Amino acid sequence: MSEESTTTTSATAAKDMADLAHLNLQAQLDKAHEELKLKEEEVNKLMRMRDQVGLELQDLTASLFEEAHRMVRVANEQRFAAEKRATEAKGRVRFPLKFKTATGN
Repeated sequence: MSEESTTTTSATAAKDMADLAHLNLQAQLDKAHEELKLKEEEVNKLMRMRDQVGLELQDLTASLFEEAHRMVRVANEQRFAAEKRATEAKGRVRFPLKFKTATGN
């Protein structure tokens, strides 16, 4: 083999190796891009889920406070009605006692 032929063969082999390395790196890069795309989709999905859960939590919190306020209002109304009935009952009991005392019975 001549020196020129050996140099050409070595150059071709080096170019083939460089092309192979380039293809390998390109495949790795493509795979990394695909993985990144999948991760971005997953992150976006999780962010939408987080936002949805946040909205549901706000709705539940508002409902809880509304129910608590309603329960307090109902309890206050019932207490007021009970106090009113107690006051009226005391008045009915006192009136007959005053009437009995006044009539002497």
